[in-house]
Amino acid sequence: MRYVLLFFILLTLHVKAADYSVEVGGFMPSFKGDIENPSSTVKYSDDLNYESTLISYFGFNANFDTYYIPNVSIDYFNMIDSQNAVFDSPKELVGMDFNGSVSTQTNYQVINLVLHKNFYKPGVYFDLFGDQYYTGDLYFKLGVNLKNIDYEFQIKQNDNPTSPNPYEFITVNSNVILPHFGVLYRLYDLTLFGQGSALAIGDIRANSFKVGADYRLLHYIAVSAGFLYEDFQATEIKDKVTFIASGGYMSIKVFF
Repeated sequence: MRYVLLFFILLTLHVKAADYSVEVGGFMPSFKGDIENPSSTVKYSDDLNYESTLISYFGFNANFDTYYIPNVSIDYFNMIDSQNAVFDSPKELVGMDFNGSVSTQTNYQVINLVLHKNFYKPGVYFDLFGDQYYTGDLYFKLGVNLKNIDYEFQIKQNDNPTSPNPYEFITVNSNVILPHFGVLYRLYDLTLFGQGSALAIGDIRANSFKVGADYRLLHYIAVSAGFLYEDFQATEIKDKVTFIASGGYMSIKVFF
């Protein structure tokens, strides 16, 4: 996935783009989901005490003049969060029983590499009480999302600190291809948008949705705010992991 990502970034440097932008901001997701197997179910919020955290969010977008080259959009975030919890009854995870005080850490990285084409419907001017008003432009986006999910869950029993390998791991590293769709409305300096990718096939399921608004403060700078939703479901040996990260974000976009 990293080589594919590097290829498309290098492509933007060698092929003339109509415009491109870089986005940097903060994402504050709350966490839901569970880790389930035939013996028990452990919930992220209720049993493991995961609530929310602030993480960095990065984006990149390039629209090309060349008709046979797809536009490229990249979203990336990486979270690391640790929590302590107390199990009131034995819970099975990674094929082992845990009870009492435990420590956990979740590492979750998502890369959305979207290849898409825009379909443009220009607005029109209309007269109202002798003044001219513009209806705004409408864009539809269709493409594919080459999504990379890198998830690792670590857990250890706190009353066994002398164990040579105190942490047990559940790892999910998967690349999936999802259909992608989006709609964008632009009126002067204000842009409203919504987009999403979804897929459910076999043992892996992933969804990604983003809605928000951009406002151009200057010709080359805009502020953006909205809501992000990411989830996946995968089975690792006996443990079925369902992990959901969703919440608000704010960012600054720089256009070139």
